[in-house]
Amino acid sequence: MVDKGLADLATSENPARIGDYKPSMRIFSYRIGTSHRIIYSIRYSDGIIELLRVCDHKSVYGRD
Repeated sequence: MVDKGLADLATSENPARIGDYKPSMRIFSYRIGTSHRIIYSIRYSDGIIELLRVCDHKSVYGRD
């Protein structure tokens, strides 16, 4: 499941479109499965997707 999510990000022409932007945290969140997230940021100037976390929803947001 995580492998597919990472592959989706790596092959996406626009990784910002497949994740949800969280303005308060200035990151993107991509849902994998029902309870896990890939948290990432995008450095547009370098063309880099920086993976920050792969974890469950509660660990990311501190709630269920």
